Amino acid sequence: MGKKIAILGYGPSETKIHEKLSSMNYQVDWIQGDLEHKNLKRDLMISFGYRKLIPREFLELQSTPVINLHMSLLPKNRGAHPLFWALLNSEPVGVTIHELDEGLDTGDILFQRQISLDTSMTFRQAHKLARESLEELLLENIDSLFEIDSYKTKQSGSGSFHKKSDLPAGFLGWDSIIEEAVNDLRNQN
Repeated sequence: MGKKIAILGYGPSETKIHEKLSSMNYQVDWIQGDLEHKNLKRDLMISFGYRKLIPREFLELQSTPVINLHMSLLPKNRGAHPLFWALLNSEPVGVTIHELDEGLDTGDILFQRQISLDTSMTFRQAHKLARESLEELLLENIDSLFEIDSYKTKQSGSGSFHKKSDLPAGFLGWDSIIEEAVNDLRNQN
């Protein structure tokens, strides 16, 4: 087996990266639960859909890169529901792979890709397309993610942050058509 990769968050039934990385001869482990004070001794750690802030103490114990897969063009739309906020605010839509630090989606940027979405699809369909684009970006660049110091870039410009509770009360739901839901929310204000 090749290098060891830990995936924090989405399991094998939620993302194709477990299977794809295994087929590329990487040893892949799915890690769940409390991370504090654990040195996982992997060659790379990937946070994807992990729902907790990873403690600084955990990050300090690791001697290898710990990265996050995020569904926005950082520094815009840090935190929860990034794709929703980009669409609501008519901002460019994209995905980012970034190094983790003690902040929330504030680490150095490794790779980004802008994507196009059709606003006649649902938010759920858009999320699926963005997730697939992010998975592809990871798989295309996996070999370079084991040594990130030479190409990482500090986040620059003004960013934004959203909590789960920021989602507007009048939002029609994830199965609503993007254009209709966005227009509805704008008309409510």
